[in-house]
Amino acid sequence: MIVVSFLTLVATFFAWRETSSRPAALNGVFASLTLLMSARVVATGDAARPEMAVGLPLLAGMLLLGRGLGTWLRSRKEPALKMPGFLWLACAVATLSCVAGVYFRVAHA
Repeated sequence: MIVVSFLTLVATFFAWRETSSRPAALNGVFASLTLLMSARVVATGDAARPEMAVGLPLLAGMLLLGRGLGTWLRSRKEPALKMPGFLWLACAVATLSCVAGVYFRVAHA
């Protein structure tokens, strides 16, 4: 999860450089921070707060998915947005796959 968090932060930087969208950058930073928080909860084995390990990264994944789909659909009119859209979608898929892994690890612990 830490690797996905770092890659999300790097992809956020590249997408921000392409679009200069401050809200998009904040979404990426939020997603990265929630993945780090989730990794900490899983690493410490804090079974009292499984919603922190699953809920926040799930929200971040949905934010990234919405940002990616919106940017990708807008890239029909503005072709320069195709790459940032794919970056957001890749981050969303990676984040949601981490959420699925954490969910099964926490739910079956």
